[in-house]
Amino acid sequence: MSLAKRAFKRALKHVKPIEPICKNICEFMKFVPPGHFYSPIPSAADCETAFRVLNPNPAGIDLREEAQLRLVEQMSTYYGSIPDFTYHECDRHRYSYDNYYYSYSDATILACFLQKLRPRRFVDIGGGYTSLLVLDLNDTVFSADPIEIDVVEPYPNLLRGMLRQHDRITIVPEKVQSVDLSFFGKLERDDVLFLDTTHVSKLGSEVNYLAFNVLPALKPGVVLHIHEMFFPFEYPREFFAQRKCWNEIYCWRAFLTNNLEYQIELFNSYLEQNPRARMRERFPRYFEQGNPELAVQTRGSSLWLRKAEAGDMLQKSRSSLRPPRSTAWGTRHQVCLRELPCARPPPNRPAARAASQSQLQPPGYPDSIQKRPVVTHDDQTPRPSCKRPFERGDASQVELVRRFVEEQELRRWVTQEQAKERCSCALARAERAQGALRQCQREAMSQEPLGYLRWAARAGGGKDAGQQALFRQPVVRMLGNVADAG
Repeated sequence: MSLAKRAFKRALKHVKPIEPICKNICEFMKFVPPGHFYSPIPSAADCETAFRVLNPNPAGIDLREEAQLRLVEQMSTYYGSIPDFTYHECDRHRYSYDNYYYSYSDATILACFLQKLRPRRFVDIGGGYTSLLVLDLNDTVFSADPIEIDVVEPYPNLLRGMLRQHDRITIVPEKVQSVDLSFFGKLERDDVLFLDTTHVSKLGSEVNYLAFNVLPALKPGVVLHIHEMFFPFEYPREFFAQRKCWNEIYCWRAFLTNNLEYQIELFNSYLEQNPRARMRERFPRYFEQGNPELAVQTRGSSLWLRKAEAGDMLQKSRSSLRPPRSTAWGTRHQVCLRELPCARPPPNRPAARAASQSQLQPPGYPDSIQKRPVVTHDDQTPRPSCKRPFERGDASQVELVRRFVEEQELRRWVTQEQAKERCSCALARAERAQGALRQCQREAMSQEPLGYLRWAARAGGGKDAGQQALFRQPVVRMLGNVADAG
């Protein structure tokens, strides 16, 4: 057998395993080819257009810039206690910077942030180098009180090969979709849920399961990490050149838009572009070790979120709870803006007025919350007068506040509708009464004209102006007719 035939047979052995994949690709291409407007894979022209009109300020997302800058300044104090990780693997540590998954920038922020949070539990969805880094921190920084590490990884062989014999770590060798939600209910305040998933949102994907099921079930105060997140919520151009058509970042952007329940704690990619953060000055190891090309390719792409407490949610929801302006009954109709209830009236308000307002509370409403008055201005622009923030409360108080505001707005609208209906009913009754009275007049005149005239004359002398106008004219006309007939 010739060398060419042998080489061809060896090539066929490598081709056979990918035959099912090629068959599936051909089946899907029967619908539309990649780049078609019905296809999730963008075309080159779509990429160029998207980057040309990219908005650097995502609408509806509170980046909390000042809070991030304060947090970075606090985290820089923990920089000196980071273990001396090396570029290549060594016997001292399990983690090394020589990887394309979680290298310099993200690893530095993770090590500093964990020292500030001091979590009790660390749940890693998609374990790998991050799990090794936390194990090294347990040996050095958290040796007195180590962090409990739980890893959900359906393909754990690579991770197990890098672990040491006595490492305290729990590995769940399943897909996260198969994990019961009670597993995530163990996370408490400042505990970390670390997400490094497949970065693809599709039918049955782990991204959909986490966003739709796990995140709503987390307790307030839990810290959430999402990897491969770039500012301004768009993947770099190099990803599309490498045909990495991920779409996870768009799901999380939609999740954060106008979201009062989750707030941004730290966004690496955003802070790298913000000169006020001074990332390279505060974290010298950020880019300056080992392979600089690797550091550029693994630039910061970690997004840290926190599920807000009840008081924080209420503070953020003050503007969203305002009733809508309405001019349904004309431009002269002014709709007043009701303020959020306040814990107690300001000191300059008279005590009697504050006591009278306490009677406006609905049944079952907390005694510590009182309804504030409506304030309007000459320019017909509703503005609140309460300048002091609402005190922190639990979730039940937040729900009561929302329910109370919605109930008051509905009650005001119903009252106005009832007033309009009562006016129209009163006018209709008056018209019916006048019609009935005229009918009685006509019947009385036809049966006994002279008696009716004497009665009408006495009635016409009453004090009511409407009654006089009603009877005086027919009496004068009839007296004139009697005189003419005589």
